[in-house]
Amino acid sequence: MARGMRLSHKRSHSVDRGVADILNLIADDVSVEIGSTYTGLDSIDHALRTGKALNVYQKTYQLSRMKPMVESIARQAVAAMMRRIGPAYDVRNVILVGGGAFLFRKAVMQAFASHEVLEVKEPMYANVRGYQIAGSNYVAAATQGTGVVVAEGGRA
Repeated sequence: MARGMRLSHKRSHSVDRGVADILNLIADDVSVEIGSTYTGLDSIDHALRTGKALNVYQKTYQLSRMKPMVESIARQAVAAMMRRIGPAYDVRNVILVGGGAFLFRKAVMQAFASHEVLEVKEPMYANVRGYQIAGSNYVAAATQGTGVVVAEGGRA
């Protein structure tokens, strides 16, 4: 939560519930099915993003059967966030970002049913782009009037 560009400490908090929990839950389920530890979290992530089945030891594993558990984790995470935020009547913008945005979209939209939920074009890259902008702004401010030219994105 932020008010303008300032963090609202009372209403901000991190919740130890996220994409890693979802990936590990699925990996644990696959492990039980194959009878050994499965650690292909990147493969699970790719399958979730593309909507394709996961292939493990030449067998197809349908991730759709895990959808209720995935949605449960997303709801738990958003519910914990909402407990910290409190009443959302004064929230002006809800912006969904991050690599797991597609997994949390439904839960966020339900939690903010009275709001328009905005999602950036490529939510996976939102954080890194924000850091890039902040870094560029910092360098520009620090070098203002020094004659130093700041190159951004390969352009000077």
